[in-house]
Amino acid sequence: MESIFTPQEMLDLQVLFLLAWTGTVIREEEPLVRQLLEKGRNYQETEKFDLVQLLLRRVAGIIPAYREALQSGSIEITTSPYYHPILPLIYDFTSARAVERHLPLPVGCSPLSEDARVHMEKALDRFQEAFGVRCKGVWPSEGAVSPEALEEMIRLGVAYVSSDEEVLAHSLDVSLPGMGGRREELYSPWTFPSGEGAVGIFFRDRPLSDAIGFTYQRMEAGKAVRHFITRLHEIRRSLNHENGIVTVILDGENAWEHYPSNGRPFLEGLYEALAADPAITMVTMSQALESVKPLVLPRLVPGSWIGGRLSTWVGHPEKNRAWELVCRTRQRLQGILQSLDEERRENVVEQLLVAEGSDWYWWYGDDHFTTLADRFDELFRLHLINACRFADIEVPPELLEPILRKRARGHLREPLDTIHPTIDGRESNYFEWINAGIFNLDFDQGSMHLTDPVFRDLYYGFDEEFLYLRLDTEGHFLERSAGCALVVEVIEPVKQVFRFDIEGETLSLSGEEERGEGVRGAMSRLAEIAMPLASIEATPGKEILLSFGLWRGADPVEKAPLFSLVKIKVPEDYELEYWIV
Repeated sequence: MESIFTPQEMLDLQVLFLLAWTGTVIREEEPLVRQLLEKGRNYQETEKFDLVQLLLRRVAGIIPAYREALQSGSIEITTSPYYHPILPLIYDFTSARAVERHLPLPVGCSPLSEDARVHMEKALDRFQEAFGVRCKGVWPSEGAVSPEALEEMIRLGVAYVSSDEEVLAHSLDVSLPGMGGRREELYSPWTFPSGEGAVGIFFRDRPLSDAIGFTYQRMEAGKAVRHFITRLHEIRRSLNHENGIVTVILDGENAWEHYPSNGRPFLEGLYEALAADPAITMVTMSQALESVKPLVLPRLVPGSWIGGRLSTWVGHPEKNRAWELVCRTRQRLQGILQSLDEERRENVVEQLLVAEGSDWYWWYGDDHFTTLADRFDELFRLHLINACRFADIEVPPELLEPILRKRARGHLREPLDTIHPTIDGRESNYFEWINAGIFNLDFDQGSMHLTDPVFRDLYYGFDEEFLYLRLDTEGHFLERSAGCALVVEVIEPVKQVFRFDIEGETLSLSGEEERGEGVRGAMSRLAEIAMPLASIEATPGKEILLSFGLWRGADPVEKAPLFSLVKIKVPEDYELEYWIV
């Protein structure tokens, strides 16, 4: 196939891709990066080569820099199970029923505790190889813990682990957010005893952690720092004891690309403020265990930092089917592993361990959506197929059949929980629409399909006051809809037409809209609208029928869906109809 790009354009795209992923620090410190950013196009192969070499040198310096900081005592580094499995499930699938008692489980799956031990041993060995010392602490994959997992940590000499405050709440049999009046106990290290010793446990302050992960990116750095410090002082005043331990844990890779300057002004301001405050001391977790006597946790309820549950990775027919394939493949290979030479045996085991990683099960089921789900399905099964091939046994036909169900186009899923998105025309963070319902808008085009439709998918959801709508397209919505007005036509419960003039990144209601008070919208990469339920008389239990259109003056440009309507129901009881995953 003939390329639509010239060789020079392909070279420019390669260099621009690399430049796009350079952060603030490299752009400030590396003259070559600044020069290439200023040049903007017409790059040379030599410039691409020099940029690649520069980035390789920077990456090669990461582990030595952390090793030096670790040896100086200024930081402490934790590890996670090597292939990122959900350890409680690997030990015992029934642990998922500790919180959700009636959750369907995989059929015919025995515990994989032997594999769980290998995941941990490989992680600890790799840590020692990289940093020259034994690892003290573990962040279990997705903060998922269980008694069996912690007992294994104790056997392996791990000093402490971390999880989420909701796991602590379940273990104490209290409810969030106030933890039944026992929130003070969150601000202490805990210890989990077993017959072979004990391991320390830190439970994270979820609101404070999520503020860094999802909220402060939209605030001026100084204001965000003041909010964080103020919250620490509020916690301090609420405690009956002098030395409270506040644990802040978040996905270290996810937050910073959404911050101005990759979060550098915020982080520098935060650490300066923490260091200058006499009432606050920054300590490592080992130091915290030495300075504050931990409370004893007599009972640990298995769970993760996602709702204190494990159903993100098991329970749905697709997730369970994936686990059943792992277990059956493991059982087929068990009897012949010892007959294989060492290299082949290691290859077989590695393929099985990779298939036990958490991310495969994240994308199966209805709770998370990606257009690449079929690729994940293929890759997952390929690891099990490769395990059979390395063992030189026949690949069973079931590994050749997709796990993913053929989903009907149109309504892809219902909302999973209430949502509270920022109406700014952007996906401000990965989680703000994660619990939304999804509707494919071009499902009914058939042979009358548009060659390049603007509308692709609708994300929708509710809180107690608003219906939230998000319209996605293949490119920037602003670019695709230039010169048009966005029209939302509500047919039921009450007919109402909202016509939005596109003014920069603002969607402004045009004309005298009778029920338009409180309606607001924004448009950039995508279009987002907040519509008060009262504006369309959408009371609990009512169905909403609506469609979308682009109009240029009095002329229609595109309608979606083309021949039908979007139908969504207002929930009657949020706690019963929605659930957190």
